[in-house]
Amino acid sequence: MPSQETIERNTRAVKDALKRPGNRRCADCTAKGPTVCAIQFRTFVCSNCANAHRELFPGGKLKSVSLAEFETDEVRAMRQHGNEASRTIWLASWAPSDGEPEPNCARDKLKKFLSRKYIDKEWVAGS
Repeated sequence: MPSQETIERNTRAVKDALKRPGNRRCADCTAKGPTVCAIQFRTFVCSNCANAHRELFPGGKLKSVSLAEFETDEVRAMRQHGNEASRTIWLASWAPSDGEPEPNCARDKLKKFLSRKYIDKEWVAGS
């Protein structure tokens, strides 16, 4: 089990990563101020998108930025990757005409977008 000092250091590091300009909006919709880490995709998402992730990716790990304890490798992944890097991978060929969910949009619409993005890999470069 990590020491309290390590837990506090990791929590600060995740919060610092969240403050970067590219992480200030949800990775999956246009909501400001994401509060959850989607560890599987190394992104920061809003609570609405986190709920959709839970339904679509039951094995995926989601952690609250303010309530969870982070492993050092999770912190490293979040700091090295984040939302901006994620967009270059998962949305490489995405265009605004493809649509992007609004904050608090209907769950079905959000899940359809997330399926296109992460399961079908519709906008991944070379797909």
